[in-house]
Amino acid sequence: MMQMTRHVCPLKCYDTCSILAYTDNGRLLKITGDPQNSYTLGTLCAKGYSFVKHVYHPERILHPLRQSSRGSGDWQRITWEEALGEIARQIVQIYNRHNHLLPLGLLDGKANTGVLARSLSGMLSAMAPITEIRGPQSSGPGLDAQFLDFGRVRAKDPEDMKKADLIVLWGVNPAATAIHQMKILQQARQRGARVILIDVFPSATAGRVDKTIVVKPGGDGALALVVLRELMFKTSINYRFLVHEAEGWENLKDWLLEADPEEIRTIAGVTPQMVADLADELRHSSNPAFWLGKGLQKYSNSGQNIRAIHALAAAGGVTENYGEGIFAARSGFSPFADLWDSDKWGNRKLSLPTLPVNHGDDGADIRMLWITQSNPLVQGTHLQKLRELMGGLDLIVGTDFFLTSTSRCCDIVLPAATFLEAEDLVAGEWHRWIGLNEQAIAPLGETRSELEIAQSLAVAISEEAPGLCPFPVERPLSQWLERAVPPELCETLGIDSYRELKQGPRKIVQPDMLSDSHYPKYRFSVPQAMEWGCPELPLMVLPETAPQGYPYRLLNWRRADFFNSQFAHLDWLLERQATDELSLSWELARQKGIGAGDKVVVYNSWGEVVLKAKIRHDLPLHLILCSARQDINGKSINSLAGSQETDLGQAVNGVNEPAFHDVFVNIARD
Repeated sequence: MMQMTRHVCPLKCYDTCSILAYTDNGRLLKITGDPQNSYTLGTLCAKGYSFVKHVYHPERILHPLRQSSRGSGDWQRITWEEALGEIARQIVQIYNRHNHLLPLGLLDGKANTGVLARSLSGMLSAMAPITEIRGPQSSGPGLDAQFLDFGRVRAKDPEDMKKADLIVLWGVNPAATAIHQMKILQQARQRGARVILIDVFPSATAGRVDKTIVVKPGGDGALALVVLRELMFKTSINYRFLVHEAEGWENLKDWLLEADPEEIRTIAGVTPQMVADLADELRHSSNPAFWLGKGLQKYSNSGQNIRAIHALAAAGGVTENYGEGIFAARSGFSPFADLWDSDKWGNRKLSLPTLPVNHGDDGADIRMLWITQSNPLVQGTHLQKLRELMGGLDLIVGTDFFLTSTSRCCDIVLPAATFLEAEDLVAGEWHRWIGLNEQAIAPLGETRSELEIAQSLAVAISEEAPGLCPFPVERPLSQWLERAVPPELCETLGIDSYRELKQGPRKIVQPDMLSDSHYPKYRFSVPQAMEWGCPELPLMVLPETAPQGYPYRLLNWRRADFFNSQFAHLDWLLERQATDELSLSWELARQKGIGAGDKVVVYNSWGEVVLKAKIRHDLPLHLILCSARQDINGKSINSLAGSQETDLGQAVNGVNEPAFHDVFVNIARD
C-alpha cells in the first residue's frame, strides 16, 4: 500500500522546497512538490525530482570504507566498529597530547541545513575546542553589512516582494537560481511593478525584466553612490528619515559633494543617462524593493558595495522600518533552538581559502581532518595547496553519499543517510517556511544519519577515555526534535509540538525572527566598520584589477541544477556537464583566433583548465563566463581560484568568504 511522507529539501539554496515522498513496501517510488507551501506551491527543481535516482544510485556508498593507502583507490569494506574505533583512538590521542582538540579540523560544509545535521559539530565541540574550517556560505558580506548599518539582520519575507512597485534585482539571477521567486516577480509585473536587473552580464533573468543595467564587476557600490548623488542633487532624498531616523548622513553627503561623478561612473561602467534613468525610477517609486543577491558577495569589496546600496536605499526612505524593502538570504541563521550551545564552544575558526597557510596558528597544526557535507577539492580554493596539506595529515575522515573527488583522498569514508532516511527539521534561509523531514524509508545498507554517527562515535570515545565526551548518547531522536522547537517557536507557528508538522509545513509570521537588538537609528557612519577592515562610511572601495599576464576576469556563475556536487553522478547532469562551455566575447575570440567549439586553455598562476568555447555578442572584452564544475578532463574549475577573500563576513561566519569573482586568467586556443 502506497504511503506518503512530508519533507523539506535540506540543500542550501533559495527555494528550500517542501516535498512529498511516496513509498510502497518500504521502497521510495516518486517525489513531488508539496502544494501546502505557498512559496514553492508544489513544484521542484530538476534536482528535486531526481532524489529517487540519487537514493538508489548504484555508486552510492552503503558501508564504511577504508583505503589501503591514501589516494590508492584500493577500498576495503570495514565495520562501523572498526571505523569508529580508529577515529576515536586518533581523537583521544590528540586530546591526551594537547589537552584540547585544535589539531582536529572539522570541515562541515552545511550542505544539509537540517538542525540535526550539525550533530557532529556539537558532539566534537562538547569535548574541547576544535578547529572549525569554514567553507563558502555566499552571504557573509551582506550579513555583516546589515549588522553594521542596521544593527541586526532582517528576515524579510520574499513573498512580500510582490507588493513593491519597483523591484531592483542586484547581483542575482533568479531565473537560474531561485525559480520560485520568478513567479512572484511576474505577479508583481502583472500588477504594474517594474523590475530592473543590475548584473555584470545579461543573465537568463535579463529576458524577463523591464530593464537590465550591466555594471563592471565589483563596481556595484560605485553605481549605488553615483545614483545617490544624482538623487541628492535632484532633492529626491528622504530628509525626514535622514534627520530623525539616521545618523552620519552629513559625513556621507560631504563626500558625495566632493566626489567626481565621472570617475565614479567609470568605475561602475555606466553612462550619465543610465544613472539618471535609475535615479528617476527610484524617484517615481512609492514602494521599491532591493534584492541583494549572492553574486554581489564574491568580490574583495563586496561588503562595502552592499553598504553603499544600503545607503542608497536608506536615503531614499526605503529603510524607514530598519530594513523594510531590502531582501537578502540569511545563511547561518536559524529559528530553531541552539541544541549544541555553540556560543560556548571556543573553537578556532579558519577559512578554507587560507587553511593551507593558517592551519598552524595558535601553535596547533591540523593533524586530523574530518570532512562532512562538503567536497572542498572541487568547491574550494587554493586546491593544489589544499591537496599538499591533506597529503601530510595523520588521518582524514569523510562522510558522504558517494566517492567524490574529496572522498577519494580520505582514509576512512562513512556512509551517510539521505534526508529521506532520517527525521530532521529544516527552515528556509530565504523564505519563511519550516517543515519536518519524516523518515520515508529505512536507511539503505549501513548508512547512518549525522546524529547516529555522532552518538556512536561518542560511545567509542567513552570506551577509549571514560568521561571525555559528555554528548547525550541515550537521548532519543524525538527529544532532540522537541528541544529544537521551543514553546515560543511553537506559538509563532501555531502548533503545540513539532509533531504537528507532519500535517504540513508552517510559515513563521512574526516580522523579525533573527535578532531583536538594533541601533535606535540607521547609521551611515559606523566606527566599528574600521575594526572590521572597512571605511567608517559606505564609501567606494575600488574593485580588484587584473594582474600582469592575466587580463581577463573569470566568473563561474551558478545554476540551480549545479549547486551541490553530490549530484554530479546523475546521468542527465553528466550529459549537461559534457556540453558546458566557456563564454567569451566575439572581440576576444577574434583577437585570440578562437572559434565556437574550439578547445580553450584557461590558465593563471594557480592552475589551468580546458573548455570548449562559446562566442557571445553581449559580453565585454575582459569578462569570461563559465557555469561548469569541471573541465573536459575532469579538473575542477576552482583550480584557478586562489586565496583571495571578501572584505566582510567574519563577524557572522567567523571568517571572510572566498572572493570567487576576483579570479583573473589568460586564455589560449588549445
